[in-house]
Amino acid sequence: MLPRIYLAWTLVLLGDPASGLAEARRAVELEPLSPLVIAGLGYTQFISRRYEEAIAACEKSLEIDPGMLLSIYVMAMCRAQQSRLSEAIALAERAVSMSERAPFYLGLLGNFYARAGARDVARGLIAELEGLAAEKYEPPHCMTYIYAGMDDLDRAFEWQAKAFEYGASPFNYFSPVINDLHPRSAPLRQQLDVVPR
Repeated sequence: MLPRIYLAWTLVLLGDPASGLAEARRAVELEPLSPLVIAGLGYTQFISRRYEEAIAACEKSLEIDPGMLLSIYVMAMCRAQQSRLSEAIALAERAVSMSERAPFYLGLLGNFYARAGARDVARGLIAELEGLAAEKYEPPHCMTYIYAGMDDLDRAFEWQAKAFEYGASPFNYFSPVINDLHPRSAPLRQQLDVVPR
């Protein structure tokens, strides 16, 4: 059912959230006990800006598998978008711990701390990511998330361009978490026309 979930996400990003949500719900109907598929529905709802529905799906996923990391970070992003930043930070801290400080989750956490006004903590996470980059590959979009949270859009765009060069997933480019980096109402098919090649 994962191909159906990826199709659902793509449909939402192409500007057809109704079809995307229908695909994700159908995937859950076909695999009602899969925590990953249910979390995939939650992510579909998140990128459709249906935050409470996304949280409900993620909570259901966590009832089946309390370690479902996708559900935890989707819930964190929903809470951040609802300006419930202390809850978002707590959930993101949990994701960081569960992932053994994986760069993606550090980037999200930095975004939330920056938005909450804890810029020193966000800068500390940038330093941690820079240290990791000296040892191994660091996904550039992680820095995009933090700089976007700090409203440093010039640096956020710089890192977003690097992410594009490295072939980062479009799901990273168009996340509601970094909404200020793209026109809020334009679907993916319109935005791709202005992405530098």
